Amino acid sequence: MPNSPQSEPRYKLLFDLAADAILTGDSSGDITDANRRATALSGYSRKELLGQSIRVLFSAEEQKRSPLRFDLINAGKEVQTERLLSRKDGSTVPISMNSKKMPDGTYHTTIRDITHQKHLEERLKATNRELEAFVYTVSHDLRTPLATIIGFTDYLRNHSGETLDATSLDALWRIEQAGEGMLATMEALLSLATAGNLERPEQPVDLNGLITRIGFEKEQQLTAAGVSLRATQLPSLHVPETFLMQVFNNLIGNAIIHAGQHNNCIEVGGDRHETGTSLYVRDHGSGIPQKDRDNIFDPFFRGSTSGKVRGTGIGLAIVQKISRAYGGKAWLEETPGGGCTFWIEMADASPA
Repeated sequence: MPNSPQSEPRYKLLFDLAADAILTGDSSGDITDANRRATALSGYSRKELLGQSIRVLFSAEEQKRSPLRFDLINAGKEVQTERLLSRKDGSTVPISMNSKKMPDGTYHTTIRDITHQKHLEERLKATNRELEAFVYTVSHDLRTPLATIIGFTDYLRNHSGETLDATSLDALWRIEQAGEGMLATMEALLSLATAGNLERPEQPVDLNGLITRIGFEKEQQLTAAGVSLRATQLPSLHVPETFLMQVFNNLIGNAIIHAGQHNNCIEVGGDRHETGTSLYVRDHGSGIPQKDRDNIFDPFFRGSTSGKVRGTGIGLAIVQKISRAYGGKAWLEETPGGGCTFWIEMADASPA
């Protein structure tokens, strides 16, 4: 019984023992209550917080960067943000903040200190930067000797081919094939290392035009496979065109290979929503075995059905990396009736 005499002390006890900071307020944003964690996190006493606007916890600069959205809260939305809380002593704390209007008309805000999470994120970013620099250096430095090896096999074939027996010519061919395969891997590693390292463009990229261009470029492949490419009206995105081209080239290229029977259609679609933009590339082929799905976005993973299809196993890893670099992710779903639907999600934001 929520209104029983026993419920109020119990609520107050849970309120004060909560691990997160909790503030309650009125429609104007004035604080009506604060738990112990809120006072410990902010440095203000409960008495100092009561009656104050919640804005006291955020600098003018922070409020400009990330406005407090009372309009959305009043409209019944649950607002989740990350921002910097200003403590009484002038120091700042990175927090995640969740605000919602309750059925009784009060406003509840839950605040969590994410300092440790941010430290881990920075360490991970630093580690990734070091790894990317290493991969870039190694890949770049290996390309020159590989190109030399491939070039000399071609030279020997053209200038000494008549004097070489079949075994020697086969050895040259094998050296050339191995070199070209390794060179393709190096190029893929370079793409993976640099993916997501460009700033957002000032003008959004027209995805409809981009998909049309990819369709023209892959017209022969589509015709040879006996499949068509169809796209619905797509939203624009503030993501570098070169990365969007990589994403859809990889996904559509995979779909052409695995689209299945002739006359099937590869579909591209998507829409914008509150948390970002979701896009998909769908085929109606044989699909991907369940045992391969957990690893399908791993670098160099080729899957049990790749067979003799040439590739490096980097394409989907690049798709995932680009999606994550722009605030989203990539995932796989089964197409109803058979086939695969690859989804990507990205946050859209114009550059500051």
